[in-house]
Amino acid sequence: HVTSSTPPAFIVHANDDNVVPVQNTILFVAAMQDKQVNVQPFFYASGGHGFGLHNTSSSKDWMNACLQWMGKEGISK
Repeated sequence: HVTSSTPPAFIVHANDDNVVPVQNTILFVAAMQDKQVNVQPFFYASGGHGFGLHNTSSSKDWMNACLQWMGKEGISK
């Protein structure tokens, strides 16, 4: 139920999540974009469900990417 009033979102998902299908995130991102709501998806190839702050299957750090996104968008101010 995305509307133009939906707040901006940074979304992290692992493609091999066996609890929540990655397609759910893709559909949510598309709905956000359709309503012109700021959204930044961050996908891991692996990591499963619930990897927390550090996904040990990747050297990419979603938290730093999120903080950078927040700063660019003025969200952390």
